Amino acid sequence: MENLRSLPLPTLRTFEAAARHQSLTKAANELHLTDSAVSHQIRRLEEALACALFVKAGRGLILSDARKIFAKAVSGALQDISITAMRLSDLEDGGGWLDIACPRMFGNTWLADRVAATQRPL
Repeated sequence: MENLRSLPLPTLRTFEAAARHQSLTKAANELHLTDSAVSHQIRRLEEALACALFVKAGRGLILSDARKIFAKAVSGALQDISITAMRLSDLEDGGGWLDIACPRMFGNTWLADRVAATQRPL
């Protein structure tokens, strides 16, 4: 399992596409890679996990039930990473503006003190 620490994200992305399509060729087309590159990445992942991930079935590939669970976990993790990256890219300098309309005396005293207390140091 030590090899898992050095697995690059593209290897997991390649596995996810191959598992979803049940085809190395379709995964290669989606990822704009050669069939050989996809096969190499899958082999690298199988070596790191010390188990075969796919079994040939005619012209396609199938996953065992345990491998389907792994594929679902990888897919969910990649979606989480993608969603979080999009959210971060939507932020400008890690934050945004909040406009509050209130009487000046209230804003300058009570509200200003409370807002300042919630600020984290940079």
